[in-house]
Amino acid sequence: MEQLSSNFKGFIKEHVEAKGTTVHKLSQQTGIAERHIQALIDGNTKHLPSAPYVRGYLVKIAEILELNSNALWKIYSEEYNVHTSGAVDSLPTNRFALKRIQKKWFVIGALVAIAVLYVFSNADRFLGQPVLELSRPIADVTRTNFDTIQLAGVVNATDKLLIDNEEVIPDSEGNFQKTYPLQPGLNQIEFRVKRFLGRELVETRQVIYQP
Repeated sequence: MEQLSSNFKGFIKEHVEAKGTTVHKLSQQTGIAERHIQALIDGNTKHLPSAPYVRGYLVKIAEILELNSNALWKIYSEEYNVHTSGAVDSLPTNRFALKRIQKKWFVIGALVAIAVLYVFSNADRFLGQPVLELSRPIADVTRTNFDTIQLAGVVNATDKLLIDNEEVIPDSEGNFQKTYPLQPGLNQIEFRVKRFLGRELVETRQVIYQP
């Protein structure tokens, strides 16, 4: 095992240099703030947190520098006359971290509750039976001498409307209209309304075009 110097500052500086590392790299590798690592190297204990935190820092630093963490802590505590509560001495609970975790789960729970409430309050929009009210043509069978016919009606604005498998976008009130070209003879027009996560409604109209 390496011989540890009784001078903490000199020992830390020597091994940081021997490892070819820097304060910045040590901070990235250990997660310890650069100012605290620099304070350890400079022996500036006034800028360090309480002993349990420092002991935790030294454990992490010793791991990177391949040193004996217990021996390193012994040198530090003896040189700076640090008093601990013994073998059970440990880092205090990070109250702020716990609060952040609790807040995170509270936010997630609130979002889930809002989503569930929204789905239930709008269940009919997502899961109900779609509605189609045709105003043109009204009759199941229509005869005409024109080569086009105006299709019109009302659906729920959030439903999907297909006329002969071609999507037609209704306005914000659900009203729609479309000019439909006719072929001579019998024309069968299919209206299909789909509700998100819900059912489908299909209606057909027959239009007989006699030029």
